[in-house]
Amino acid sequence: MLLYPGLLLIFWIVTKGYIVFGVSEEAAQDALKAAFGKLGVGYEQQVGSLKLDDGAIFQASVQGWVGTMQLKPKNRQAKERLPALIAALSEHFSAARTGIRYLPYWIYALTGGVMLFFSLLLLWRVLALH
Repeated sequence: MLLYPGLLLIFWIVTKGYIVFGVSEEAAQDALKAAFGKLGVGYEQQVGSLKLDDGAIFQASVQGWVGTMQLKPKNRQAKERLPALIAALSEHFSAARTGIRYLPYWIYALTGGVMLFFSLLLLWRVLALH
């Protein structure tokens, strides 16, 4: 019975921050470059993170094979900068004419469907035993 709450806790911790679906590595790189340019802040790209000139540090990961990009603030400056960065990224993606990768939608839909099926199956088995 603790497996389900444990999984929810893990998913909650892992998915903190923002996730962008349907992007390639190149599109994510272009979007970050445009967003930081619009905000007028320089940044240094390190392995797994972005360090801004004002001291903000974001954990950044792009999974090109699935088509997702995840951004997580790692310090106070990053948490303060996050809303403006997300607005700039959103504006960039709204205007971009790059193709959308649909693979992540299907992967997450399939995974969610399987989890829902097994959750309902478990619930049915528990209710059937009582």
